[in-house]
Amino acid sequence: MLSRHLAALAIATTTSAFFAMDASANPRFTVESQSDLNVKIHIFNGNDPSCGATFKSKKLKAGKTKTFGCEGHGTGRCKVKVWYKDIRVCGEANTVCGGTAIPVKNGQRLVLSDESGCYTK
Repeated sequence: MLSRHLAALAIATTTSAFFAMDASANPRFTVESQSDLNVKIHIFNGNDPSCGATFKSKKLKAGKTKTFGCEGHGTGRCKVKVWYKDIRVCGEANTVCGGTAIPVKNGQRLVLSDESGCYTK
């Protein structure tokens, strides 16, 4: 009887650990456009140091909000580049992909605005 309870406890612990790891393995984030620009979003996996291989490319219309994700590979974040036509809108100096991308953690919101470019919250 005790072995059944221990087995159930072990399964529950393993399952909860798996789901906790899954959040950092596949982070999800939201992009909110407070801008009047239609933009293209390039999403890179968390372990791509140079942003060399785009994981996804998506479009976001002006004033809209969408949720995206990537494969975090244990980093708990995605790397994001936002473009309006051929002009890069977002970037964080010398931190991610040579300053051309912005890191977005699981559950964060990336806000695009006409006044301040972009920022996470």
